[in-house]
Amino acid sequence: VQMYQFVPRVQVRDRAGNETYLLIGREPRHITNDERLLGSATDLLANFWTGGIEHKVLFTLDYFRSVEDISDWRLTNNNAPGLTERSMDINNPLFLWVSPALRDQGLDPTRPANDPGPFRHHSENQIRFSTGGAFGSWRAAYFDGRLINLLGVRREAARYERVYTVRASDASLDVPRYTDYATTYQPGLTYKMTPEHLLFLNYSESYA
Repeated sequence: VQMYQFVPRVQVRDRAGNETYLLIGREPRHITNDERLLGSATDLLANFWTGGIEHKVLFTLDYFRSVEDISDWRLTNNNAPGLTERSMDINNPLFLWVSPALRDQGLDPTRPANDPGPFRHHSENQIRFSTGGAFGSWRAAYFDGRLINLLGVRREAARYERVYTVRASDASLDVPRYTDYATTYQPGLTYKMTPEHLLFLNYSESYA
């Protein structure tokens, strides 16, 4: 991804009360995004009878994790004169496209393909999100399956982490980490009035 970032500047007044021009800045950037996903789920199901009642028990464990690495590469006037501009008239900005050829100008052709050329590594932003939970349910069928009751419960945990590192100083900013827990329930009742007609009452909660 190669792009320009345009940053609007606030319109202000000087001491004499005169308005300044509303300016924008142009900053070529090269951004890379790498995302890794991991997930798993396991279901255990048991079926048994007590008298004339059929029981079904379900137990589920699941886990999901996402790691996203975002790297920000930028040009400066030192390595790409004329492309970085801090004050342009917002009514007449100069739009330019940073082509791959620009990255090769005046550089050693034996440079590795993953070398960003005149772009300099500005910062890294890593976002980590994970969630895991356990779900259990019990289902019982009475009167040859005409009446069925259900009771389920789920316990889940979610964690969010973000690490932002400025490569110029290798300083990592202290970004809060969040962890949340929730317990949700799923009761239900189903009655088969006739082979073609069912009467049911269900309630469920979700957690996100």
